[in-house]
Amino acid sequence: MSAEANRADGGLDRLCLNLATLFGVGWIPRAPGTAASLVTLPAACALDAMGPAWYALATLAILLIAMPVCGRAADLIGRTDPPEIVLDEVAGMLIAFSPFTMIVNDGRAVTVGMLILSFAFFRWFDIKKPGWIGKAQHLPGGTGIVMDDVIAGLAAAVTTGVIYLLFRFAIPTPVH
Repeated sequence: MSAEANRADGGLDRLCLNLATLFGVGWIPRAPGTAASLVTLPAACALDAMGPAWYALATLAILLIAMPVCGRAADLIGRTDPPEIVLDEVAGMLIAFSPFTMIVNDGRAVTVGMLILSFAFFRWFDIKKPGWIGKAQHLPGGTGIVMDDVIAGLAAAVTTGVIYLLFRFAIPTPVH
């Protein structure tokens, strides 16, 4: 934990730091964003099992919480978008995985391959930050911290969703 983070005043600041760093995942020295994205996969699967409404509600709640929490945590740490803040990755991963709960939820099991593709595309878009993704991170405060991951998640969702649909319609389903 950084010296700035140790100066957090009160329980609310500590709560912001704990949430923003995903209870310590963000303090992992190498690839904390990737670690947070991996940690999100089981949660996304559990939410998927609860159904699309719960999945959407949880994703929206995390988005609404993430912007102010990440903004405050960045202020406490003393940097604009520190790598220790990984709650934005959780929001982005939930969005990246959303086609499988919002669209695909037709009784077919989500394949491990599609889960891996969602993860891989999200990480690629989040790291490379092409186009609007890179521009979004320049928005002020927590909005900029979270919005690049939201857009990366949307890009991953569209990319993975298109691949899923191509395979679904290109490969006929066996008739029982």
